[in-house]
Amino acid sequence: MPDEQPQAGQPLTPLAGGDPASLPAPTKPTAQPEDVAALPSWAQTLVADLRKENAGHRTAKTAAERAAHAAQEQAAKEQGQWQKLAEQYEPKAKRADALETYITDALAVELKAVPERLQAVIPQFDDPLQTLQWVQKAKLAGVFAPPPAPQTDAGARGAPAATTLENKKERAARLGVDWRYLPDN
Repeated sequence: MPDEQPQAGQPLTPLAGGDPASLPAPTKPTAQPEDVAALPSWAQTLVADLRKENAGHRTAKTAAERAAHAAQEQAAKEQGQWQKLAEQYEPKAKRADALETYITDALAVELKAVPERLQAVIPQFDDPLQTLQWVQKAKLAGVFAPPPAPQTDAGARGAPAATTLENKKERAARLGVDWRYLPDN
């Protein structure tokens, strides 16, 4: 019973004759047809479907390659544009950095001039330019000016009355001098 399959746990038995040369020779396939039209209709349909599917894959691959190439070209163009813009605005960025440093230094100088007791009233803006502008406006408004000294001369006389010719003559008569020799005040 060489055609039977061995069961699990049973030893394999050698083939009849025991020689591989005694096995029957494999049969050669029949000649392949040269034309698809010679195939049965179901095989022709299968081949046609496979060819359509393969054509679709080739078309998709070509389209994907074209899209990738176009994307690479677009990225290269954009990179060139970005590089051009970066080169265009680099001097302006350096100038902006220098101006920010200058503003920060000017603000530090202005804050040193503000009395310590008034430092708490200065608002803390994120932008040093806004803080500098606020401090300068406050200075102009007199916020940081020292308070005026109190009036200590309560008995001081006001400004002398305007001297007229009549007053001058009257004073000269009291003093016993000629009025032309008296000063105007």
